[in-house]
Amino acid sequence: MATGKTFVASGETMVDTICRTHSHIIHMTFSHADSLQSEVVKKELFQENVNDNCLDLIDQLGQLSSKHSDLYRLKAGIKTFKQLMAGEPGSRVQDILKKIELLSPSLTRIDSSEPDSIESLKRRQKESAKAASELSEALQGEIRKESFIRQKNYNTLNHIIEEVKQEPNLEEAYNIYLKDETQLTYSEFWASIAATIASIKTNYVDFYSSLMLQYADFYQAYTELQSKAAGAVSEGKDGNYIKWDNDVMDSAFKEFENKIASLNNNLGTVPQWDQLSDTEHQQMADTLKPAFAVDMETGKITFDQSALSACPKSPSGGSGSGKSDVDMASYNAWLAAFNSMGNTFQSNMQSFAQRYTQANSTFDNLNKVLSSSITALLECAKAFLSN
Repeated sequence: MATGKTFVASGETMVDTICRTHSHIIHMTFSHADSLQSEVVKKELFQENVNDNCLDLIDQLGQLSSKHSDLYRLKAGIKTFKQLMAGEPGSRVQDILKKIELLSPSLTRIDSSEPDSIESLKRRQKESAKAASELSEALQGEIRKESFIRQKNYNTLNHIIEEVKQEPNLEEAYNIYLKDETQLTYSEFWASIAATIASIKTNYVDFYSSLMLQYADFYQAYTELQSKAAGAVSEGKDGNYIKWDNDVMDSAFKEFENKIASLNNNLGTVPQWDQLSDTEHQQMADTLKPAFAVDMETGKITFDQSALSACPKSPSGGSGSGKSDVDMASYNAWLAAFNSMGNTFQSNMQSFAQRYTQANSTFDNLNKVLSSSITALLECAKAFLSN
């Protein structure tokens, strides 16, 4: 009888896994010589193959959580979780983020010796903000598309599980080989498999997907702030000064901060926070950095706003109401700080996108492997009945 060896060993690819899964079907393709075996021997072979497949399913599900420190405390009543090789990031999200990274950089200073330097700055700021905003919208659309596809595949997998639950020959083999090991009835076993998959989807990939979508919205709000910053500056009294409109920028910063507050309300808390240990609390907080911060008491998630806090709302000499003349050096210093804030937001988004795309790819691979394994179980039953 099979011992339930790990189906996805370290170093194997998901393609290897799927091929290995289908090998069970090959083993169950009875030749003419097989047909001469007694029914008892054939039944034993069938039951052992079912045992292999079921234990492989347990392994495959278990492998996912221990590989990722952020896949925490998934409890579905089956075997102790093992280890899964994560899928490589490969979604279009990364392609869009690369385009954002390659956007023409904003001017970091005004050179008063160049003609039309202020108008050139304003034009570049608006163009950059517009392009970044369009890419941010495309990013949100791609995340929603991936979520839809993920849900569709998840529904298909659940349908396959419902099919295999209704197969009496598989239930008989399970009761002989696995019931004592799992302490679950056949129906409970499949309910446990389905619950584990649902938990991985909800607490892992959907969790990251939601946060990624919110951060794209956050970044789009920043592009609006960037565009409005172009309207806060105009020609000064001479080439050594610019005219700064503090009312415009003060209003723009307040709108940005209000948008952040609204988005923060949508972020929620880390799932199952009250069930996690202090070590797991810290692991989750570290996982969500640098894009997000976590309240270590409540698990509440918020956007990391340290870059915003570090950025002055106006250049030196430009505070107060209305317009004022600000020397070029002060404005250039403020502009550098403002652009640095934007670069930090962009970097944070790219960093978190790595986790999101890995989660999405891993779940997609897991879905394919499980679908293949469960289909193999059904093929085992068909092969047994036809011989």
